[in-house]
Amino acid sequence: MIALTLDKCDVASVMADYVTIAYRYDARLTLFPTGDALTHKKMSENFRKCVTDLGYQIENFTYNKKDDYKLSDGELALQMWRQNITLSYLIGKDYKQHFYRPTNLYSACDQRTHYMVNEMGLLGIGGYTYNYDGQTLDSLMKTLENGNIYRFDMSQKSLTLFTQFID
Repeated sequence: MIALTLDKCDVASVMADYVTIAYRYDARLTLFPTGDALTHKKMSENFRKCVTDLGYQIENFTYNKKDDYKLSDGELALQMWRQNITLSYLIGKDYKQHFYRPTNLYSACDQRTHYMVNEMGLLGIGGYTYNYDGQTLDSLMKTLENGNIYRFDMSQKSLTLFTQFID
């Protein structure tokens, strides 16, 4: 079993393509949208359906893509909380997220970030084993191993590689 994750999730047409392709292969995705993406008129209903109808997990990726390492303690807490509360409102119930994906590696190692993750009741930092960027289909295929986590985003390059990879 591997995990396929999508970051930002802020381009409606690309997001729809990912969901269509994943559905075709009976794959479930783990989404890391920003809170801004969750509130986008064209996408909010689709996020709700991803959770309620398709069984996707939606995890925390701040509210509006700010560099979380540079935020004050209060601003970081607000970014994380706002993303979660926006998702819960969208779903129509208290939605339990499991992971927080920081915007950069500095935050992943920052004790303050870990403290906030703990305070929100999250299980931990949501990292990934392989990023699509700089990869070819052959290089990704050679990494297929139980437990690996693959990160994709909303770029056309990423979608193209995802389409080949999931096939």
